[in-house]
Amino acid sequence: DGTDYFEHAAATLSGAPLDASGGAAGPAIVGFGSGAGADGVAVYYTEDASAMTEANSYQIADVENANLSQIEAGDFNLRA
Repeated sequence: DGTDYFEHAAATLSGAPLDASGGAAGPAIVGFGSGAGADGVAVYYTEDASAMTEANSYQIADVENANLSQIEAGDFNLRA
């Protein structure tokens, strides 16, 4: 339903499935980036957070000069 938010330290997606959710299947918003510094955070929507690939995930935002510790689920209006 897209109401889940997860974070992952991976820098990029590929054709190989990435489990960003610890096994929780289904749509979600996923932030990629470092937990410190100001290298930015890439925000993705995925159809399956337990098996993210380039084919089922879409980058929806690039937050510059931020890190994952500055972004949380409450920053998004996640509706069921």
